Amino acid sequence: MPKSKNRCWLFFAENDEPIERSELLKLTQTTNQTVQTLVKKSILRQYQKEIYRNPYDDKTFQRTFPLELTAQQRAAIDPINRCISADEHDIFLLHGITGSGKTEIYLQAIQKSD
Repeated sequence: MPKSKNRCWLFFAENDEPIERSELLKLTQTTNQTVQTLVKKSILRQYQKEIYRNPYDDKTFQRTFPLELTAQQRAAIDPINRCISADEHDIFLLHGITGSGKTEIYLQAIQKSD
């Protein structure tokens, strides 16, 4: 197999389109240090390009509905909802183990505040 620098040169001899560094490293099985050396010698040119991406990839999502709260969750959300309804500002700390339903309380409180 050719040396790293040669693999980079061969790649660009066959491909004249820009490529992301990570993809180049993977395709040519070379290292970042090799690419940097080629850039310093002005054999390769690097530049940054801002790419705008749609994180949702234009997917549609099925609407979900709030879950039924347990008695403990209702007791925790009631004072939050009272403050929201009265347009008061206060701080609430929900304490519980993982999976206890804190996120559902947050989600339902946020939905009420909309």
